[in-house]
Amino acid sequence: MNKLFKNLNPHTRIKTSILTKIALSVAILIILSQITIPLGTIAITFSLLAVLIIPAFVDAPFASIACIIYIALGAFGLPVFAGAKGGLSVLLGPTGGYIISYPFMCMCLCHFISIYRTQKKPIFIIIGLILSFIICYTFGAIGLKLYLGCSIAKSLAVGVLPFIIPDTIKAIIAYFIIKRVR
Repeated sequence: MNKLFKNLNPHTRIKTSILTKIALSVAILIILSQITIPLGTIAITFSLLAVLIIPAFVDAPFASIACIIYIALGAFGLPVFAGAKGGLSVLLGPTGGYIISYPFMCMCLCHFISIYRTQKKPIFIIIGLILSFIICYTFGAIGLKLYLGCSIAKSLAVGVLPFIIPDTIKAIIAYFIIKRVR
């Protein structure tokens, strides 16, 4: 068996491991997206937790690619979004802005995790998590504003404020996972 793998190009092994990590990240995102707590227009989902932990396992830009694949699968109609929904209607609906923010969140968090790994200062993880939430809430509030046709203040009241405490809990969980990995 070792002879079989001995002749493989080392770059091929790296590419295979990256593809495997991307596929597992997409799978984690799909699975955690199905755990939801209905709250009204927007539900609390664990997809955000998945987005926060993916950068712990997969470096940039591959973490963002995993999110893009997830979004593409959902856009093509596969039931990968929360509540086993799929299709462009979800991306154009009240939660579309949040979902579209996922690749940007991953890119931001990957950047700060890489700084953390070199500096060994946990504050960089915290900064990355906070900025990731700002990205998520910005995209989400704008998407919700466009969907509902309401003011930005109303979209913040409906789509951000009720989620700050649950998302803080997710961030704390993600923080400890990120510190443990690697």
